[in-house]
Amino acid sequence: MTDKSVHYRKGIRGKFRERAAFLYEEAFGQKFRGAIKSLGKRIELLRESFCLDFCIGAFEGGELIGIAGFKTGEGSLTGNITFKTLKKTLGFFPALRAAAVFTLYERPQAPGELLMDGISVTRSHQGRGVGKGLLVEIERHVNEKKLSSIRLDVIDVNPRARKLYEQQGFVAVKTESFEYLRWLPGFGGATTLVKKAG
Repeated sequence: MTDKSVHYRKGIRGKFRERAAFLYEEAFGQKFRGAIKSLGKRIELLRESFCLDFCIGAFEGGELIGIAGFKTGEGSLTGNITFKTLKKTLGFFPALRAAAVFTLYERPQAPGELLMDGISVTRSHQGRGVGKGLLVEIERHVNEKKLSSIRLDVIDVNPRARKLYEQQGFVAVKTESFEYLRWLPGFGGATTLVKKAG
């Protein structure tokens, strides 16, 4: 059941950039820690790199409480995280290390596919259907753009997220294990889930 007091909007205005960075870090900081140890530097990189047209925002009372980033052929929420922005934020040698770690997360994208770039809902609003609402808005965007499918990856330490996606009709198509890397990102496997449009 979704919360009627929550409103959804495609794209987020610049004044919410800092809040969006904190929300993303709250959900995915574990993945980023292996590349960038400093919380402050991670927030700075996200704040400066986000392309806010490529996300859905969930708002309550004018406050950003959730975000769903995505990637299409037109661009992506995290599309400006490049070696140039890494170097500007971290310096040359730390940027080299971060770039090497980020290559582990790269996922090729099929034509006509929307690739999810993560959903995050602030802890105080979890359990109120906000994540489900964000997924519904992502599906609406996919249908408006006449895209063919939505794809996402969920890590092995986040069974709650996987349950949400499967309840919304996503189907697991592949599971990868990389236990030898668990020390780096904090997880040792991920499952790819897909939902056809329409």
